[in-house]
Amino acid sequence: LGDPRSNQHPGLLTFGIIFYRWHNVIASRVQQKNPDMSDEEIFQRARRIVVGTIQNIIMYEYLPELLGQSVPDYTGYKADLHPGISHIFQSAAFRFGHTMIPPGIYRRDNKCNYRKTRTNKMAIRLCASWWDSDQILSNSTVEELIMGMSSQLAEKEDNLLNNDIRNNLFGPMEFSRRDLGALNIMRGRDNGLPDYNTARVHFKLPRRNTWNEINPEFFNKNPELLRTLMEIYSNNLDNIDVYVGGMLESTDGNPGQLFSAVIREQFIRLRDADRFWFENSDNGIFSKSEIEEIRRVRLWDVIMNTTEIDDDGIQKNVFIWKEGDPCPQPEQLKGEMLDSCTPLRKYDYFEGSELVYIYACVFLAFFPIICAGIGYGLVKLQNRRRRRLKIVQEAIKKQNNDNKNNNNNQRGVVGSKGQICVDKMIVREWLHANHKRLVKVKFGPESALHIVNRKGENLRTFDFNGINVIAVEESQESEDGKALLLLRIPRDYDLVLELDSLSSRAKFIAKLETFLTCHKKHLSIVQINRDIMIAKAETKERRQRKLEQFFREAYALTFGLRPGERKRRRSDQSDEGEVVTVMRTSLSKSEFASALGMRPDAVFVKKMFNIVDKDGDGRISFQ
Repeated sequence: LGDPRSNQHPGLLTFGIIFYRWHNVIASRVQQKNPDMSDEEIFQRARRIVVGTIQNIIMYEYLPELLGQSVPDYTGYKADLHPGISHIFQSAAFRFGHTMIPPGIYRRDNKCNYRKTRTNKMAIRLCASWWDSDQILSNSTVEELIMGMSSQLAEKEDNLLNNDIRNNLFGPMEFSRRDLGALNIMRGRDNGLPDYNTARVHFKLPRRNTWNEINPEFFNKNPELLRTLMEIYSNNLDNIDVYVGGMLESTDGNPGQLFSAVIREQFIRLRDADRFWFENSDNGIFSKSEIEEIRRVRLWDVIMNTTEIDDDGIQKNVFIWKEGDPCPQPEQLKGEMLDSCTPLRKYDYFEGSELVYIYACVFLAFFPIICAGIGYGLVKLQNRRRRRLKIVQEAIKKQNNDNKNNNNNQRGVVGSKGQICVDKMIVREWLHANHKRLVKVKFGPESALHIVNRKGENLRTFDFNGINVIAVEESQESEDGKALLLLRIPRDYDLVLELDSLSSRAKFIAKLETFLTCHKKHLSIVQINRDIMIAKAETKERRQRKLEQFFREAYALTFGLRPGERKRRRSDQSDEGEVVTVMRTSLSKSEFASALGMRPDAVFVKKMFNIVDKDGDGRISFQ
C-alpha cells in the first residue's frame, strides 16, 4: 500500500485496505458526477476527499473518545502557528496507546461466529504475526478482522503493557525480539525530553511535590511499586522520565493530565496550522456543503461502503463497545490462551563466510603491496623505454653528425692509437655536505662529459672544446676511505665526485685520461687536502650566488640604481673589482635559460643565446 509499516500486523494492514477501497469508492462517485474529468483530476479530487475524511474521523471521532473530552470548534487557519510534531508528543505522550494493545486479534462473521486458528486457538497471536499480515489476510477476510476488532475490547488504560510488546516486540535480524516499554523510555532520553515535572510546568500544570501526588489511588493499591519507583529514581521527583510519569497518571480509561494536554495541544495545532485542512473554506478546496458532508462521515460509514458487513454487523461507534452492541467478545484475551510467541532469533552475518572473510583480509592486506609492485614495474618499464628512446635518438644524432664530418658510422669514436672514445662509469656526485646523488658519467662520443641520472636524463654537460688541459684535483687519503675528485671547468661550476675507494678513483682517472687522449686533450692532476678542496670548490650554490651578483651588478651598470637604493658591496672587493668580476662572468645556455625561467631547449632561448654568443663558444658574457 506504499508504506511498508502497513504490514506490521494484521489490524494495521486491514485499515490500510479499508481506506484504499474508500478512495476507489470516492473516485467512482467523482467520475459519475463529473464525467468530463481526466483520470488525474479524478484521482486528486478523490484523494482530497479521503484525506478530509481521515482528518474528520481522527479529530472529531477518535480523539474525543481517547481523551474523554471534546475538541474545540474550528475557528480558521492560523498562519503564525507551527504545525510540527513535538518531541514530547511523538516520543512519549502518543505512546500511551501501547497500553491498550491486546495480545491477539479476534475474527468473526455477521452471525457472531468467532473463527479459531488452525491450532484451535481463540484468536491470532500478535507476537506470532509480526510482518506476516499478508499471509494472515490470504487465509482470512477483511470483514472478519474488522468485525472481530469492533467486538474486541482493548486492554485497560494503565501503566502496564502486555507481554506481546513488552518482551516480544519485533526487532532486527541480529536480535529479533525487543521491549517496547524500554524502547519508549530510551527514545525519550535520546530525543532529550525534559523530566516529568518540567514537562508539567511547560503545559501549565502544577508540579508534583510528593510521589503520591502522581496517582494517589494507584499508589495506595500498589505501595511496593511506589517503593521500587523511588529506589530507581533515587527518591528524586525531578529524575522521573516523562514517559514513565505520564503513564503512571492514567486513570478512568483515559490518559492523565500531562499526556492529555500534550495530545490535545498537538492535534489542535496540527488542525489550526494546516492551510489545507478540510474545514478551511478559504483555501477553495471544498465548499461549505461539501465540508458539512465530510463532517457527517464516520468510520462506520467508511466500513459499510467498503466491505460486505451487514448494517447491524457492527456498532455505529466502532471505537466503543457497550452492552447491547452486536456480538460481545467471548472473553478478554490473555497470552496463555493463544499460540506461543515466535522465540528470540539471532542472525550471525559472519556464519558461513569464514573462508571468504579470510581470503578478503589476505587480499586487502596484500592489495597495496601488489598495487605498489605493479606501479613500480610500470615506472621501471616506462623509464627503460625512455632510456632506449634516448639512446636511439642519440645514435641517430651521432650518425648524422658523423656523416656531416665524414667520420665513421660506428657507435664509438676510435682515436689515432685505437683508444675507444666512448665510456661510462657510475659514481656519486657531491653537491654539498648534506646532499649527494648517484649519477652516471658518460664520456663522449663528442668532446664532452655528460652527467646522467638513473632515469637517463641529462643533468649536466661539460664541453671540452677550446680547452686543451683539464685540471683535476684529487683528495689525499682520508680515514673513511672515501676518495674525492674535483674537475675544474673554466667558466662553469666544478664537478665534485665521491668514489668508494682509491682504486675506484684510479679507474675513473684512467677512463678520463683515455677519453681526453682520444680527443688530443691533456689531464693535469694535483693532490690537495680534502677540506681545502671542498672549501675552494665552486659548487652549484656558490655559482648561483655569483650569478645573482652578476645579474645585480649588470643591471646596476646598465640601468643605474633606483632612487634611494644603495649599492651593496662586498667587503673584500672595490668598485673596480666588482666591475671586473661582472665583465669576466660568463653564462652557459642552461644558466641563461634558468635566469629567464625557461627550458634550455626552448626556441626563444636558443635564438636569443645564439644572437648574443657572437664568437660561438657556447658562452655569453657582459663583454
